[in-house]
Amino acid sequence: MLSCIIQEPLAKIDYVEVVDSEDLHSIYGEITHTVLIPIAVYIGKTRLIDNIIYEIS
Repeated sequence: MLSCIIQEPLAKIDYVEVVDSEDLHSIYGEITHTVLIPIAVYIGKTRLIDNIIYEIS
């Protein structure tokens, strides 16, 4: 998904984070359990916000 956003000339990433899905603390390094990935992107003047749940199986 990130590569698609980067290729869009009007897109400007506001933030992307990887956080613990239970306590929302930032995660650095190896992902060993379910995480939440919040992302915000500007397309022109419009700000789009989404949350992705990434589960380790």
